[in-house]
Amino acid sequence: MAHGLAHGRVNWPLQFWHSLIHQRVVGRVTQVSNLSSFQLAWHTGVSSTV
Repeated sequence: MAHGLAHGRVNWPLQFWHSLIHQRVVGRVTQVSNLSSFQLAWHTGVSSTV
């Protein structure tokens, strides 16, 4: 039981950092994909009006 508690105490920061990094990466990927889709829509709009 004590071994499991110690393991959980060591494992918690790893899970915390993993989730933090995962959120950062997902947020960055979402920003990039939103930006690229916006640029694509903008280029499509410009080419359709020209």
